[in-house]
Amino acid sequence: MRSYFDGEGMEIYIENASQLWQLDVVYPDLIDATQDTKKQRTFELSAIDPLWLAQSNRTELSFEFTSSIEGELPLQLNVDESPIYKRDGVIYAAVVLCGLYVMIIWEIVNRTFAAIIASTLSVGILAALNSRPSMATIMGWIDVETLLLLFGMMILVAILSETGVFDYLAVYAYKITNGHVWPLINCLCLFTAVLSSFLDNVTTVLLMTPVTIRLCEVMCLNPVPILMCMVIYSNIGGALTPVGDPPNVIIASNSYISKNVSLFFFSSIIILPARVFQNIISD
Repeated sequence: MRSYFDGEGMEIYIENASQLWQLDVVYPDLIDATQDTKKQRTFELSAIDPLWLAQSNRTELSFEFTSSIEGELPLQLNVDESPIYKRDGVIYAAVVLCGLYVMIIWEIVNRTFAAIIASTLSVGILAALNSRPSMATIMGWIDVETLLLLFGMMILVAILSETGVFDYLAVYAYKITNGHVWPLINCLCLFTAVLSSFLDNVTTVLLMTPVTIRLCEVMCLNPVPILMCMVIYSNIGGALTPVGDPPNVIIASNSYISKNVSLFFFSSIIILPARVFQNIISD
C-alpha cells in the first residue's frame, strides 16, 4: 500500500500500489526439513491517480504479509532503494562507454584524460539520480594491487630496454638459427611468448618490433607476417601466468580466486585447448 501525505504530515490518500502476490508454502511440520527457496518478482509501481501524487509532499510505501498457516514462517525481504532502473542504467552506461571509445579511437584527448572524463561523468550521473556513491565506496573500486604491479612491471621493462636485452635476444636468435627463416621466426615468437609471460605483452612486442624489422630488412623478408605471429604468441604468453596480462592480474588479485589460482591454472587454460585443437587438425 502507498500513502500520500501533505505538507503538514497529514495522510490524504491511500492506494494499493501493486497486485496481490500469492506464494505456496509447505506444511508447517515440514518447514524445518525443507531447503531454502528463492522466488523473485518485479513490481512496477505507478500512481493510480496522478493528481494525488502531484498534491502530496511525500509518500510512504508499506508492505503487508499474511499467512494461512499456524506457526512461525521464516521470510527474508530485500528492498533495492536505488532510484535507477536497470533499463535506464544500461542506457546511461552504454552512452558513457561509447563516448569513451570515441575519444580514444579518434584521439580527441589523451587516453588517460578520456578515462578520467568517463569516470567523472559516471559519478556525476549517479549523483544526478540521487544514487551518488560515498568516497569510501569510490576508493574501494580502485584496485591498488593491480596498479602497483603494473607500475612495477613498467619500470622493469623500461630498465631492461635500456640494457639492450631485447636487441641481444633478437641477434642471438639469428645466430643460433644461422639465418634460416622458419627457425628464426620460431625463436623470435618463443622469446616473445616467454618474455610476455612475466612482463607486459604490449611493451614486449613494441620493444621486439624494431629489431625484428631490421632483421627482416637484412634477410629481405616481409616483416608483417612475422610481427603478426609475434603478437599472437605474445597474447598466448601473457595468458599463461597470473602476471602476464592486466586482466590476469585483476583475476588473480581477487581474494576469493587467489586461494585456488596458481601458475598451472593459467597454463592449463591455454595449453589444453591448444592440444585439443592440434589433435583435431591432425585427425
